[in-house]
Amino acid sequence: MLRLFVNGAATYTEKFTDLGYNKITMKKYGVFFLLFLGMSERVLAESLYFSCLTKVGLIVLQMDAHDLKYAVYKNGAESFYFKSKQRDNGGFKYNHYSRFQTDYFNVSFYNGNYKYSVFSNYDDGVQAQGVTVFNLNNKKEITYKCKKTNIDRLSELSLKLQCDIHSSLGC
Repeated sequence: MLRLFVNGAATYTEKFTDLGYNKITMKKYGVFFLLFLGMSERVLAESLYFSCLTKVGLIVLQMDAHDLKYAVYKNGAESFYFKSKQRDNGGFKYNHYSRFQTDYFNVSFYNGNYKYSVFSNYDDGVQAQGVTVFNLNNKKEITYKCKKTNIDRLSELSLKLQCDIHSSLGC
């Protein structure tokens, strides 16, 4: 957080000076800005449930206001997204299966002729996360495994989403 503020301090000072604020005002209210930046960073982190880097880009599952949002970012720009259609996160469902040395957790949604499943699996000491895209027409499935997982809080969504009763994994 501090590094971000220090690296961007000159830019923020120039922008606020251009708007008519002087450097004394910036010093006086800089603490409030820093607190706001810190609080917004924490709120953003708390609303982020999944984030990982795959070969197609950065996969993110986050709470956006009151809606759950799945997004893919390529080169820093959002290239695809899907948002829940209602306040109850309609459109997204979850599955959870667990036994000794095994834990599978999926959050899925349908978009057109595709089913997307963000997964976090643990099986006999091996952790795997990513997203699976299933084409409902030709029944082909592509899995994009995470190269690097930044955040994995998928299991917390079991309290916010409905169970997918049509999945063999159960709830």
